[in-house]
Amino acid sequence: MAMREAIIHSAKLGAFGYELAWTLEDSRLLWRNCANGENGAISLSEIAEAQTLVEPALFGPSQHLCRLRTRSGARFAIPAMHSVGAFRREDRSESWNKLVGAVLKQITQNAPQARVRRGLSPLVYRGVIAALLVLAAAIAAAFAVFGERLFTMRLGLGLALVALGLPNLYRWLRDNRPGRS
Repeated sequence: MAMREAIIHSAKLGAFGYELAWTLEDSRLLWRNCANGENGAISLSEIAEAQTLVEPALFGPSQHLCRLRTRSGARFAIPAMHSVGAFRREDRSESWNKLVGAVLKQITQNAPQARVRRGLSPLVYRGVIAALLVLAAAIAAAFAVFGERLFTMRLGLGLALVALGLPNLYRWLRDNRPGRS
């Protein structure tokens, strides 16, 4: 029986986190803290939920993230971007794509009861859209009732800043549309 080559990915989530090295070994996902050597294993048959999504970044490009939750409630996050410093990140999506693709495939084989999804949950996705629609309707109603008396320089600046963020919000919603992986 030929042994498969191990799939390895490592990354640090956030400037103040610690780098974890992830290795897929048949039906287990091994992790090791690169700073202190602490390690552990997650049996893929114990996974209750796996979710891949895109998280926005304050500076730089958004990053892909895989979140895992076991039946016992333990939670793990595997980021595609490695934080090098407060405002510097290194793209490690090549190894992340290989690892996460293989992990999701193994989860569907070893834990058929697990919920595997891409993007936000439908409830959260629709909730964000509903909140945006309510906010837009409230602003429109306030302008209809109060007219120009409502408009101040401070409010105008705030609305301009919100408008500048709308393309990023649209991209985030588009990238995290609910679906199955």
